[in-house]
Formats: sequence, C-alpha cells, structure tokens
Amino acid sequence: MNAAWRHTILAANKLRPLILPIAFVLGFGACNQDTAFRTDALIVCPGAEAVTWRKFRGTDQLAYRMKVEYPAEGTIACISKKLSENGWQPLKEDFWNPGLPSSHVRGWAQFADASVDPEATVDS
Repeated sequence: MNAAWRHTILAANKLRPLILPIAFVLGFGACNQDTAFRTDALIVCPGAEAVTWRKFRGTDQLAYRMKVEYPAEGTIACISKKLSENGWQPLKEDFWNPGLPSSHVRGWAQFADASVDPEATVDS
C-alpha cells in the first residue's frame, strides 16, 4: 500500500515549541482506540490532547493537538513507525504535486506567513 502523510507544524516563539495539529481525512483509522469504524492509518501518539474523531461525508477524521519541540522527531517517529508496522509506505513524490519530492523525502520546509501580524515563520 502507498500512503502520503503530512505533518504541518507551526512554530510560535524563540524556543520553537510546536503545537502539532494532526488532521487526516480520506477514510483512515487509529491505534489504541475503539476501531469500530477506523482503519490503521490515523495515529494518536502519546501526549495527544483534545483528541476528536468524526465521520464526515463517508470519511473518518481525526484531530488532536500536541506540544512538542521542533522538529518533532519523536512524534514523527511515532507516526512513521506505526504506519510502517501497519504496512503503509511513504510516497517518494508529493501526492498533490507529482514530480516534486514528498515531505518524507525532502524533510522540513520553512516559509514566512505574512498573512498574520506580526509575520510568523511556518515550519511544515
């Protein structure tokens, strides 16, 4: 099986602690949760707060927050390990932009978000 997983991280201050929003749509599931309607691609790692599961238009959705230090290696390792154990493999190319390397291959990207005041740095 092939699956793309993405992690969007917003850095807020000099110490760069992160609040890691995890939200997957596309009909995936979870680990260590009631799996009555969930598959094995939605992962809740230790330390997750405000975990919510929803059904929307035939998809399972998971959202939660985590406070972790950039670059969130432990959380990414938790998600990657569990996905791998469940038979998932990371894509080499970005699902939405074929020909561009996936975040799994390229690593973290950074950009300035001028839509907020003061301007913020976004690590994704």
